[in-house]
Amino acid sequence: MLCEVCGSRVDKFYHVIIESSKLKACQNCTKFGKIIENKKNRTISKKFKPTSLNNKKYDTIIGYGSIIRKTRENLRLTQKEFANKIQEKTSIIIRLESEKMNPSKKLAKKIETTFGITLFSSEEDPGYTSELHDNGDGITITDVLKIKKN
Repeated sequence: MLCEVCGSRVDKFYHVIIESSKLKACQNCTKFGKIIENKKNRTISKKFKPTSLNNKKYDTIIGYGSIIRKTRENLRLTQKEFANKIQEKTSIIIRLESEKMNPSKKLAKKIETTFGITLFSSEEDPGYTSELHDNGDGITITDVLKIKKN
């Protein structure tokens, strides 16, 4: 390999920043800039890849908004009090109850554990029904129209 600063042939080069330019330089030319991490010495960290709850397919149950509202009303809580119990904003509860927002898995788990209700169903559950036609090919145009309609 050639040093990008002086042009000499080198076996080992260093990554150096010289005047805002990132260059590969020999050891003698490193004095002209700042050595940055050498790629060979860098440890590659494995990125965390979240798994979707044991690779099962989960859907929010139909009518989750009314379930949340009925639970809140049975406990005689205002939307603000309900939100405070799960450390969320009141606007989130309003959007969930009107089903303008689908709960994330994290939010649904918070609600489920705090209030003892079920918001997600698994395809392994006997009562599972998905509104989408997931035949392994992904979402179809019909699915998009159903989502838009709702």
